[in-house]
Amino acid sequence: TLVANDSMYYEDETSSRSLVGFYFECLSYYREVLKRERQDEIKSELTTVLLENPSGNLKYLNEISSQIPTNISYYKKIKDLVISTRSEALLFTLAKYQNKEDIELIKSFKEDAFDAIRKFPDESFFYLLEEYLNSYDDLFYQFALSEYCSEKSGDLISKIIDFKLEKLKNGSCDEHFCLKSLY
Repeated sequence: TLVANDSMYYEDETSSRSLVGFYFECLSYYREVLKRERQDEIKSELTTVLLENPSGNLKYLNEISSQIPTNISYYKKIKDLVISTRSEALLFTLAKYQNKEDIELIKSFKEDAFDAIRKFPDESFFYLLEEYLNSYDDLFYQFALSEYCSEKSGDLISKIIDFKLEKLKNGSCDEHFCLKSLY
């Protein structure tokens, strides 16, 4: 069993990540080296090993959460981890399964569920986007909202534009306002 409680990291000029994260990244971005099927096989094998000792490997599971394959054999372990650790990263992984039984759990994360909602844009989550409209500058909020194509989502976008225009008129913008207003 791999227990990844070591401090081996890969570093370059821009970032630092664990060897587990670096390995997953290499599998994702250097596809010409291995066939897709073999890449998926290796990711599955590594995920299985990490899930065998989730408490010892939690930081690595969080790091690779967006790349964990949606394998039904991982579902219960991931859900149990989300419940026990309240991990937003693993909530994202759980949301990829789009299981209606997880809706209440996802809702319980409130404004920390936006990234998960992006992966599982069920109508029952829309009230969270309405309730946390003041989070409109949060990229996860914006990505979640962009997954809904409805009159209600159009109304929310109109409100956001009005808020941004009001800020601009009142001069109550920070130094990053121009960049934020593009989103």
